[in-house]
Amino acid sequence: MQVWDVTQRSVIDAIFSIASDKDFGHPNNYDLKITRTGEGLDTQYSVIPISADLTEEVQQYMQEPGVNLEALFEGEDPFA
Repeated sequence: MQVWDVTQRSVIDAIFSIASDKDFGHPNNYDLKITRTGEGLDTQYSVIPISADLTEEVQQYMQEPGVNLEALFEGEDPFA
């Protein structure tokens, strides 16, 4: 499992828009394909939802305790 701390406003807005769409809903139900083009001030991001069939192993891992996302807000390691 990985935690991605998104800081790019355009990516945040795109994820919020997709998550608000009744056809997609919460991002736990699909993967997001994020690509970057350009450099510096010309950098642009695209966010595309893609279907994801989670393996049984991944589904089981997601249910296990051990990741404390609240720790991110305190500057601590969520996997500690």
